[in-house]
Amino acid sequence: MKNIQKKSLLFITLADVSAYGVRYLSSYLQKQGRIADIITFRLSDNRRSLLKREPAGKIPENLFKYLLPFVEKYNYIGISLFSDGFYESIEITSEIKKNFPYKTIILGGIHPTLKPRECLNYTDYACVGDGYYSLKELLEKLDLKNNLEVEDLPQGVWTKNKDGSIYENGCSEICLDLDSLPFPNYDKNTVYVRNNDNSISNLDRGGYCKYLDYVYYTMFSQGCPNSCSYCCNYALKQLDKRYAVNRKHSVSYIINEIKETSKYYTFYNVFFMDDSFILRDNNAFDEFVERYPKEIGLPFIVLGFIPKLTKQKHVDKLVEA
Repeated sequence: MKNIQKKSLLFITLADVSAYGVRYLSSYLQKQGRIADIITFRLSDNRRSLLKREPAGKIPENLFKYLLPFVEKYNYIGISLFSDGFYESIEITSEIKKNFPYKTIILGGIHPTLKPRECLNYTDYACVGDGYYSLKELLEKLDLKNNLEVEDLPQGVWTKNKDGSIYENGCSEICLDLDSLPFPNYDKNTVYVRNNDNSISNLDRGGYCKYLDYVYYTMFSQGCPNSCSYCCNYALKQLDKRYAVNRKHSVSYIINEIKETSKYYTFYNVFFMDDSFILRDNNAFDEFVERYPKEIGLPFIVLGFIPKLTKQKHVDKLVEA
């Protein structure tokens, strides 16, 4: 059987340069032999939208002067967004389609997952749920032919039917074995950034120091069993009950991930963004608090504490670590 050439993909992320989820997707697709570069727009640096109660950030007038020549070489464009970047994503997709109508655009992230019908007014495809398996399969099918029949789409990829109605296609398969994923992509040769003058350059060690405040953001686990109505996890569990499963990295994986990332940029703090950091067996927790200070030794922040599960011994051990 003849090998099919894998066409190139550019991820555009509107948020700050940490871009945790997109970096994992990029490295996962790169492992399959595909060019999967990243450009971060930094439109919500330091969450300005939360402080000022306004959209994450307008698209600067001259940004497209730099962006359009940059995206021309890529076959597929994947845009990852939160809800606060939705209107900016409309502007980006419209401008790309106007100049390159043949390019395939895919929206993913929490907003397209929860609002796919809204997103399909402005994009070719919307990815609902985890993107690892569904995006990989979609791109492999697009490599063979541009115009896919809806019956050919992998689970979790939505689009419009020929009559303009929405083709609903469920939720993507969830990655339950987080340790099976390669480390997130921080390679300066495949990661780019919008600079303050709207030019685009490789995101090197100096760029991380400038735009990321010497912090490394990561997650030990994903998923939460709670059903807080204000949280996206509640909505995700309406799509697939398996989002209630707390999927965990091993201690060895997360320590090696931090070590690997330190080769690419300088950071003095580690920020664990888990929804429920404490939700792990005692052996794994004890292993972490014993190994982390010996092998990493940096101050760290833990975001996700579930009060009813958090004991004083957990707090004491974390402080000591």
